[in-house]
Amino acid sequence: ADQSIADEIHCPVNMEWFRIVSLRYQNQSTIPLCLTTYYILPKYAGVVKHKKHLSIPISEQIVEMFDEVIQRAKVEVYSQQVPKEYIKQLRVKEHTSALVVMRSYVGMDQEVFQITTSHHPDERYRYSFELIREQKTITNRQKK
Repeated sequence: ADQSIADEIHCPVNMEWFRIVSLRYQNQSTIPLCLTTYYILPKYAGVVKHKKHLSIPISEQIVEMFDEVIQRAKVEVYSQQVPKEYIKQLRVKEHTSALVVMRSYVGMDQEVFQITTSHHPDERYRYSFELIREQKTITNRQKK
């Protein structure tokens, strides 16, 4: 990781990563929904040979192939302009805003084994969260 990547994904400069870049499409659309960059520890680079590599999350592939355990996952969501190197692939104009979702996964040895950044150009992402509190039934005995 050079200084720019280290700053972006919060890792030490010169840390080695295996990088995978992918475009995600929704349904039959020809416009990409987002561009995702995966940074995984080099010892897990074999995930590209996983039989479901294109259909399940890479973190799950690492768990299956290497007996890793996801002890902790962190998600950051922030806005920034689409990086210049992604403009053509995402089919957007220069200075287009994007919602960035960064995920990091910590394994059983407390080491980050995967960091993922997904750049969703404006108007191509919606986040919805609903929390439903479970109602406990109070019995007559509990009221006394």
